[in-house]
Amino acid sequence: MRITTIWLMAALSVMMTISCRKTTTEPGTSTSIRGKWKLVRITGGIAGLDMTADEWGHSQSYEFASGSRCYYTFDGNITTTTYTLFTGPS
Repeated sequence: MRITTIWLMAALSVMMTISCRKTTTEPGTSTSIRGKWKLVRITGGIAGLDMTADEWGHSQSYEFASGSRCYYTFDGNITTTTYTLFTGPS
């Protein structure tokens, strides 16, 4: 009886150790956001806003180009600016 109890406790300990093991995977990171980004949905804010860009009635997009150039388009009006990509602390 005593050997069975010890065996059962040892087996449970091993199972708990294996089942509680946490595997961590780092999210994919990229140092580039180049390309055209179009607003498709607006959410959040104090009133809990949730609408599509079409429901908002405006078009908005960002185009991130090489050399840290950014072209911001709002209802067809283009503004050229620059950007810096911050990837967080290392």
